Amino acid sequence: MQEPNARSDSTPLSTPSSQDGRQTLSIKVQPNADRNEIVGWLDDETLKIRVRSPAQDGKANKTLIDFLAKRLGVSKNRITILLGQSSRQKVIAFEGLSASQWRLVSKLLIPSDTHGQKR
Repeated sequence: MQEPNARSDSTPLSTPSSQDGRQTLSIKVQPNADRNEIVGWLDDETLKIRVRSPAQDGKANKTLIDFLAKRLGVSKNRITILLGQSSRQKVIAFEGLSASQWRLVSKLLIPSDTHGQKR
């Protein structure tokens, strides 16, 4: 079932916002989900991600960073939450990624249920 306001395509990341060698990404997190998964791109070009952990004591934030690091194959210390520590809306920064690594991030952030196929 498609998420309300979710786009039907798997939008690749546009040119990242880059400052101080960091690329940033807007994310909306849904805590207390059945599983950790990428839902898809919302109309405002925010990536929606569900995480199993509750939104208390930083558990959902830790799970989000762990999930992204594993999915993208990067070290957890390269991913930080710049804005939104206590909000569902977050800005995530990726440290020290080359342009080719950022393009790979774009491909890996396709929703989990598509198995690499565009929907």
